[in-house]
Amino acid sequence: MTGRPLTDDFAMKSSLAVRAPRAVPLDEQMIELQTELERRIRVYPGLVAADKLKQEEADQHIAVWRAIIADHHRLAASIARHCHQAYAVNPAPYCFDWPTRVRELRRELQLRRNAYPKWIDAPANPLTVATAAQKLECLDAVHARYWHQLFAFSPPHVARDADPARAAWAAAAERARMMPHWTNIMATGSLDEGMDARRTDAIWRTIEAYARMSAGEPVTPGLLPPASETRAILAAEARRRADEQLARCFDGTTDRAAAEAIFTQLEQIARWLNSPDIASIPAAIEPQRMAA
Repeated sequence: MTGRPLTDDFAMKSSLAVRAPRAVPLDEQMIELQTELERRIRVYPGLVAADKLKQEEADQHIAVWRAIIADHHRLAASIARHCHQAYAVNPAPYCFDWPTRVRELRRELQLRRNAYPKWIDAPANPLTVATAAQKLECLDAVHARYWHQLFAFSPPHVARDADPARAAWAAAAERARMMPHWTNIMATGSLDEGMDARRTDAIWRTIEAYARMSAGEPVTPGLLPPASETRAILAAEARRRADEQLARCFDGTTDRAAAEAIFTQLEQIARWLNSPDIASIPAAIEPQRMAA
């Protein structure tokens, strides 16, 4: 099932909600996600029997919701590990892509936003304003985590899983977000301006340009032409290697010469990704090993 392109005009906060998405505790969100899954399992068979929902659609909606819950179990397990605590649930493997998760959340949110005011006004319906607000706040928070924090959005999957326009937006936003962070590091003397500029230009501009071209958006001539998924994988791998190398510089496990060697390779990758001549692959890149 495919949907319309995801855009930024979907309201981040429901009109009945009181709390902002960031103010809703994670455990409260997870309870609401589980409650909705149980409701679907209980209600959907009747909708299918009444010809109000196709069986394959019911199965899809339930399966995607399970994937959203699994994402949050992975998040909770990661938090538990960080706190040196055990976590009882073994999350299911990743399935479905990032846009499918976001579309499913938006579908459920829109259904609730449309229905809840009518239910509250209906004398026979037990839904209260407070309960409606709490349920909407939980899903607002989950949706905001996916959309604004790029939750469960992994760069290596950009080409095959994500809306390319969203990938471009994410790359541009990440570049802007990281600038104050790296500026602060430079102020402490642990990273110089030149290395920061090289990291920014060689990695995020590459990912952004690739994604914009994939989406059919106009970009500056000389940037990435449409190409294979390998380019996106290489760009993501370059970003990962740059981050790892910078972290090693920070903790003292590598020296400046080693960092310069890595950045030299990254610059070659960036030049190759931005080159109109895809056949001209610098030997130092070793694309087969990096794309593996």
